[in-house]
Amino acid sequence: MKIEVQSISERRKPADLFIAVFFEKEKPAKDIESLEPQFAKLVKTALEKGRFEGKFAQTFSSFSGENREAQEVAVFGLGQRKNYRRSCLRKAAGQMIQLAKSRKAGRVRILLDSFAGGQPTLADAAGIIPEISLLASYDFDKYKSKKEEDKKGGRLEALELL
Repeated sequence: MKIEVQSISERRKPADLFIAVFFEKEKPAKDIESLEPQFAKLVKTALEKGRFEGKFAQTFSSFSGENREAQEVAVFGLGQRKNYRRSCLRKAAGQMIQLAKSRKAGRVRILLDSFAGGQPTLADAAGIIPEISLLASYDFDKYKSKKEEDKKGGRLEALELL
């Protein structure tokens, strides 16, 4: 798997899945509004209606061809900021990769700035997310027969941190 760190201001081709995180009882990151304005409106509506609260491991996603960063955009709940620790970050990173694998996303983009706050710093997140991503995306397939579906793709090929 290829791991890249990119600037928000760079031009880039769309990914298969764009993930941002959200703390419970807080407003969405402003970067989400600038990167995906339509999805930001959906998240605000979901928050108002109680469809999404930001509890730990809670997800809310939308699939649309009109999105800029990726056709599918997801927001992942991290729980309350006061409970946010390195162990929570590790668990969340693994679950985000499992989400990407279940969606058969080849290229995943994660908004790193949305992890700001709590005990782990952005530098911690920049180190932990790629580490856990490599571990979570590993499949021991030495003894499995190769199917046509596996040859076509469906594996996580690239992870981009914005």
